[in-house]
Amino acid sequence: MPYWAQSTFSSITMLLFISSLGYLDMCVSEGILPPGPLSGAVAGKVKFTTTLLPPENPYLSVSWNFKGGNIITSTSINITEPGYDNRISLDRATGALELRNLVLEDSGEYTVTITPDRGQQKQGKTTLNVYALITGATIRSPTDILIEDESNANLTCEASGSISTRIWIKDGQPLHPSSRLNFSSDNRTVSIQPVHFSNHGTYQCRISNPVSTMTVAHNLTVNFGPYNISIIGPSTAPPGQRVTLQCTADSVPPANFSWMFNGNDTHANNSMYIIERLEAENTGNYTCTARNMVTMLENSTVLNLRGKKLMHEFIFLKCHGNFVSHACILKITVFLTSCNQSSTRLHIISTYGFQFWRHNESMSGLKFSGNSCNQKENLSLLLFLVASLG
Repeated sequence: MPYWAQSTFSSITMLLFISSLGYLDMCVSEGILPPGPLSGAVAGKVKFTTTLLPPENPYLSVSWNFKGGNIITSTSINITEPGYDNRISLDRATGALELRNLVLEDSGEYTVTITPDRGQQKQGKTTLNVYALITGATIRSPTDILIEDESNANLTCEASGSISTRIWIKDGQPLHPSSRLNFSSDNRTVSIQPVHFSNHGTYQCRISNPVSTMTVAHNLTVNFGPYNISIIGPSTAPPGQRVTLQCTADSVPPANFSWMFNGNDTHANNSMYIIERLEAENTGNYTCTARNMVTMLENSTVLNLRGKKLMHEFIFLKCHGNFVSHACILKITVFLTSCNQSSTRLHIISTYGFQFWRHNESMSGLKFSGNSCNQKENLSLLLFLVASLG
């Protein structure tokens, strides 16, 4: 062949090759499947839908491939590969495919190729991920008694199925690593070394994949305390009043309580101590001791209970008696250390301008001594004084 002929033939061949590449690119339309991946559950079903509308004339062929192998080809007849009988349905109008009775092995890349009666060939690809439903979730934990600052604990979250994520929650809040708390690389295990009272509570492990979620809870008991012991009750109370003292402490298990009064054992072993009627002999130091019978720790606190004096003041515009001036004005401050509405006897312990004897006297015969009137006389208290005290 002459040189010029060889050159012409080579040019024509190259032109045809380039043209054929362009033709192939023009004849295939990509992207007729929505963005993936799709997710399906074992024994469930999934539908691969296309973005196509039914054409005026039926497609010449619709073909679906999985991992490079044919699943179904539909022309004038449907040819279904073994293993897919009764598992797939094809919509020839849009090219959509339904796959049923899913198994884990159905996970992978799927390709659809559609040939219309005219125009470009259409193609799309997507990925299917099949997951086993999550079942049987449990949290394994130590069986030994946990004591604060002495024991270590591992919580392990386990389940059957396809596990994508594990999330740990404590008392309703996400659990985060700390100086005492660490997670395994797959979040399967939480390690606490050593346990602290703040680790006491309810732990949840939430296991999930795109088709199922399961949450399991576990109560972790950390024995601690007693801490923050206190006595709730009045530090002062009127005579004759019922007084209740309540001892509290932060402790797991709940603490045992005992009471002492002015250093003496009261033989009371409840958190509550009751004085039915407060008298002078009931005032003093009350000590509550809380004991944790697991940690073997104890703490105490003291409350000083004092009697409250009820004070009434009365002003008399005149004094009665031969040796007392009619202009004498007495301001008497009466402190009640005991009071009974059915009694007319008072315990008067101090006055303004007079010093009464420190003992009980009848209302009509109170004895006093003083220097304001410079005399010792009997006073007849006015009746309205009795009414006021009632």
